[in-house]
Amino acid sequence: AVITFLVVLIAAFATAAGVLPSFDSEVDAYPVGLCCTLLSLPTFLFLFFFLRDFAGWLGYKGPMVFLDKTCIHQEDASMQRQGIEKLGAFLSSAGEMVVLYSDVYLLRLWTVYEVASFLAVHPIRHMKVVSVKQAKLLLTAVASLSVTSMAAPITWIFVDVEFEARVLVVTMLLGLGLVPSIRARAREKQDFHKHLSGFTVQDCVCSVESDRPIVYSNIADLMRAQGCVPEDASEEDALQAFDESARTNLPFAFASSMTRFTFSYTDTLLIGAFALVPVCLDHWAGLAHGVPMRVFAVDALNTLFRILAIVPLTFALMECLGFCCLHWRGPREWLVVVFALVLGFVLPGAILNMLSVHLMEHAFLSDAMLGVYVLVDVIGCVASVLIFSGPCRRRHSSSHNEADCN
Repeated sequence: AVITFLVVLIAAFATAAGVLPSFDSEVDAYPVGLCCTLLSLPTFLFLFFFLRDFAGWLGYKGPMVFLDKTCIHQEDASMQRQGIEKLGAFLSSAGEMVVLYSDVYLLRLWTVYEVASFLAVHPIRHMKVVSVKQAKLLLTAVASLSVTSMAAPITWIFVDVEFEARVLVVTMLLGLGLVPSIRARAREKQDFHKHLSGFTVQDCVCSVESDRPIVYSNIADLMRAQGCVPEDASEEDALQAFDESARTNLPFAFASSMTRFTFSYTDTLLIGAFALVPVCLDHWAGLAHGVPMRVFAVDALNTLFRILAIVPLTFALMECLGFCCLHWRGPREWLVVVFALVLGFVLPGAILNMLSVHLMEHAFLSDAMLGVYVLVDVIGCVASVLIFSGPCRRRHSSSHNEADCN
């Protein structure tokens, strides 16, 4: 993200200096650039997929992680057994655990054991749960708003329809692919709670059945060490205690480790920044044509309001409406999708944009209105932060006994 911003910033300076072209705008009274908007999304996607490879070639190493499938030997049986026996030590030494959650995660014996072992010695706040679909959703959202921003100036040249109509059509089309994905993740959360309500370790899948006795033995040792069962308790009693502990503690642990919404507030800032900052920087082309600096200051304020308030608030509202009637499928589900997209994203976004434009027009002429605009920015930002950090994002005590046996 930082490198993409630097590339776009260089393009902005080049546009303002007249090195890169600028075009007459139908919505602005001065020429604007186009290169920043066109470069942002391709640059980000290229770096997203290939930056780590380039960094590796240059000798850069990222943070050290333990991934059981790659760090435990998969071919040498003796080394594999040693790695399995020391798995608890790896989990104890880890500072943080990132769970890449899917609908089969809590159906696998090893992964359930790993989570329980980690929570036995670490506070819940050290575990982060990320859906395997999250990256796809984030990229879809970034691409959707970025393409919307790209489509508007491009159609100045090729399409003779109203500016607002173009943006509306592009937003609707791209949003239709995002809301169903958000609803699918909501169903995933529902299934997760249903599965844990009847959890039993005997129903978990073990890819190598010969490992099952080892895991059972490790679980029994864990339950005895935590004091959940007496030291002389049988393995069967220990496994039963583990089942009860998992049904009680894992739902809370996972809920506390997930964000309230599909996208966190930081995610929405990233989405909004990639869609709107390049457009704002393209306006720097007007500097080469004698446009007053106040115009660019107000335009930057308008961009901040959209990023800090409009994008997060509309995403949150769209998601709340999109969670309605999750049991509906087929054509009825598309009714909910359109309903959530129109009433939760397009309409509120249009109203907030109208408010922003109205404030911006007055801020061009009045210092008092410029101060009001700054105040509205702050209020919008605070409201967004409060909504995304609401009561669903519960925190538990930081003691090591958070995932106790009850």
